[in-house]
Amino acid sequence: MTEGTLPAYVVELAARLARSRGDPTPNRALAVSTTQGAAANIAARAIVNQPETPVWLVVLYGHFASNRGPYGPPKPTGIVLSFTIDQETHDILYVGLSNYDPPDLSRLGRVKSFSLS
Repeated sequence: MTEGTLPAYVVELAARLARSRGDPTPNRALAVSTTQGAAANIAARAIVNQPETPVWLVVLYGHFASNRGPYGPPKPTGIVLSFTIDQETHDILYVGLSNYDPPDLSRLGRVKSFSLS
């Protein structure tokens, strides 16, 4: 795992999403540049429509709550918030919340550790 410079929009979107999910200061934040297909395969084990789209896969570790779900408490919670950001449009394409570490992100490329503060 390496420290590295990320585009400002990655850090800004990570901070915004972490705040909206209840933990503005996650314990750990990681990002890797990859494709939507590879990210979906490793983080969500899902099939996507445009697998070759370049994305940032971001994984935050903290205490998060879903902003979706059944009306009223309790909302789903988790300690791992993962999401992908389209590198061209800067749109968030996928958001996942779980209590499990994703598989080894270094299989996708150079993993960058960063801070939201």
